[in-house]
Amino acid sequence: MVRFMRHTGRVVPSNICGVLAESEIVYPDDRALAEQLLGVRYFSSYGHTEKLVMAAECEHSGDYHVWPTYGIAELLDDEGRPITTPGQRGEIVGTGFINTIVPFI
Repeated sequence: MVRFMRHTGRVVPSNICGVLAESEIVYPDDRALAEQLLGVRYFSSYGHTEKLVMAAECEHSGDYHVWPTYGIAELLDDEGRPITTPGQRGEIVGTGFINTIVPFI
């Protein structure tokens, strides 16, 4: 979208105060281009289609923060144990609070 706007000379509306990319990978070059053209911060978020986990970048650090009212998220290792060490990879497991049809907790 940003490249299209730049290519066609589209003007960015003045009432845009930020951009939130929903569940899309935003590469550093794309983020820099969007922020330069739009003149606002560009944030990424992560969510499951199953509505279990939602997290978004923090405006102060760029780290992702889980939305606790959306669901409970855990990061588990290969043995199913919770990971508490920053930077360690694991599987995201969640229990969502949004699904009102089958609210499993």
